[in-house]
Amino acid sequence: MQVALGQEQHFTREGNYTGALNATALNLKTPLKDGKSEAAYYDIAVAVGASSFTVTVTPVDGKSQKKDYDCISFTIDQTGKKSAAADEGEGGDSANCW
Repeated sequence: MQVALGQEQHFTREGNYTGALNATALNLKTPLKDGKSEAAYYDIAVAVGASSFTVTVTPVDGKSQKKDYDCISFTIDQTGKKSAAADEGEGGDSANCW
């Protein structure tokens, strides 16, 4: 959520979204080291288009979040649309992930 908010703030300041995952570009209070969440439980990736972005978060291997098979990855885009995907072969319930 912080990365999505930072994208909107960057768009307001610069007129575009940014692929940079750093505290300065996204005006984050907590820096993201090596594209990971602040506690390093999730990898964070950003896909940027001319007037769009999608933030995707996936659990880091070896962390307990990797065992949450119903909510294996999370996404949010510039419209605020949130979704989640289940691990392959699992049922999944993305409505309860966020």
